[in-house]
Amino acid sequence: MSLFSLPPAIIRQQKKLKQDSITKVNEQNKERLNNIVLSNVSYEIIPDGSRAAIVRGVSGFIFHFDIQNNSDIGIKKIYLEGTFKYEGRNYQYSDEMNYEFRKGLEPGEFEKVSATPGIFTEWNEKIKRGDKGTFSLKLIKIEDYQENIIE
Repeated sequence: MSLFSLPPAIIRQQKKLKQDSITKVNEQNKERLNNIVLSNVSYEIIPDGSRAAIVRGVSGFIFHFDIQNNSDIGIKKIYLEGTFKYEGRNYQYSDEMNYEFRKGLEPGEFEKVSATPGIFTEWNEKIKRGDKGTFSLKLIKIEDYQENIIE
């Protein structure tokens, strides 16, 4: 055994402690995500040039949801997977999107959100006015105020 090497039993013990620590953090993160509740998910499609588009200043696919932060940390940004399942078809469209809270979402806070999926997604090409189906959102991960990603 050299002067700088540790006995194999100590190395195994350190690896186990490190793995146990990672497992504990993963369990805490999973619980945090489970304590963030999305509800009242819906969507609408506002045609270009319509009165609604002019009044709201936005057109195309818009999604809405309520969020309740029952976790123990403040949330800067959420990452979501949106899925549109076309009525009467097996095809569905899914894509990731994110939403950044203007002033954050503190533990215990509730917010109603209306947002557009962003310019780099295909929502406006895939879902058109008159398409019937169901829209759902799944929380994938969050970002806290220190920009730590929790998934």
